[in-house]
Amino acid sequence: MPSLLSATRAAFAQVRAAHPKEQFYVFALFSEDGDDLQPTCNTLEGLRRRAKEDGSSEEELRFFAEEFAYHQHGEEHFEALGPRPAKNGFGPAVRALKSLDDEGFFGKGKERAKIALLVLRSDQNNREVVEIAHKLNPPAVAARVAAAFEVEEPTGNPKTLGRDEAYSIDSLALSADGKTLAAAGWFGGSELFVYRLAARPHAIPIKKPRDAFRGLAISPDGKVLFGATRDAIRRFAIDGSARPTTISAGADVSIALSPSGEVLATSTEDGIRLWSSATLAALPAKAKKGFESIAFTPDGRAIVGVTGSTVVVLDAVDLAPQATIRIGGSQVHTVAVANDRVALGSYDPGAPIRVFGLREKRRLFDLAPHKRDGVAALAFSRDGSRLASAGEDGNVRFWDVKKRKLIGDVRGRQEAMGAVVFLHDGRVAAAGRDTSKGPPVYIWSIG
Repeated sequence: MPSLLSATRAAFAQVRAAHPKEQFYVFALFSEDGDDLQPTCNTLEGLRRRAKEDGSSEEELRFFAEEFAYHQHGEEHFEALGPRPAKNGFGPAVRALKSLDDEGFFGKGKERAKIALLVLRSDQNNREVVEIAHKLNPPAVAARVAAAFEVEEPTGNPKTLGRDEAYSIDSLALSADGKTLAAAGWFGGSELFVYRLAARPHAIPIKKPRDAFRGLAISPDGKVLFGATRDAIRRFAIDGSARPTTISAGADVSIALSPSGEVLATSTEDGIRLWSSATLAALPAKAKKGFESIAFTPDGRAIVGVTGSTVVVLDAVDLAPQATIRIGGSQVHTVAVANDRVALGSYDPGAPIRVFGLREKRRLFDLAPHKRDGVAALAFSRDGSRLASAGEDGNVRFWDVKKRKLIGDVRGRQEAMGAVVFLHDGRVAAAGRDTSKGPPVYIWSIG
């Protein structure tokens, strides 16, 4: 059975022999889904041809593997390796390329300086590309690769929670007593972390469920978690003292827990339902209209639902509509509620954060959008005086709501932020997607 090293050598020797007059500038091993590995490479001539065909710049395509002229050429040599040669990470791929380089396969001196060796994948962030480039190439070549990728460092002197690494966190939930923080993700698999926020925060050992949670809620005392999967709700004790309870809720579930912790609201494409948080028994009230995102008002008397370009306020007992506000503009994805204010965010790049008044039943003002991409999550501070926004651009922004003023703009190492929450001491916790698996949660202090 061939090794990864022999397959790589055979594939690249084959493509070089087929194009002897072209100048190769990059050889890489590529993964489409984190499991397989494929050979890919490009030449200056191939880069120019593809840029002309696509109407793109050469710089834009220079290290974009799927646009390489000789992407997957020689992949037949990899077929005998089996379907998952990357299942244990990219260490073997790095070692295979390094071994070939030590043999002189890619040339020496000036010839080697023309070639970049990389390990690439379809969902890779810039940081990982540059880190691997430094492992595989002479300093001058690695610097050339780094110059093509913007790698933004964390700002705002953040603290991090957890030594375990997470691919993606899409939901954060804080207990009403402020002592327990839970983080869950579904984008890259089932990820679940729970932390006690004592003087020295620490992770609580918890058995990770098979399900990937798309939404998360936590009981006021921090002892029970509620997780929304794609079509069900799971209730389970953090310490494992009780058997998990599961109910089928319908497609595309979003959840919200009442401030008292007694009622769990679920919204699906089939409508809104209310459940006893203690037993997950269904309560009588039901609304036929579902929403993409829902939230209880701080007094627990109403539920705010948003979908498309509409905000609807429902009675939290019988789900009777109390008010409907037409938003206009971009489609809304996320909602945060504090006192009589509702903040709305959109995935649409350039869309502002819109703030509505529940009493006024109209839009009050807009806050400036993130510099790039849209808003994935919003959170008010406990007193409603501040608002935090987590952006798809990887930044977290802090606002003084009364003054309508931006008071902070920070980032972790994640390529995108997906969840944000204010802690009881006024700090902000946020989390997101980091394909090279960084810390699960970042925490910033606000000046």
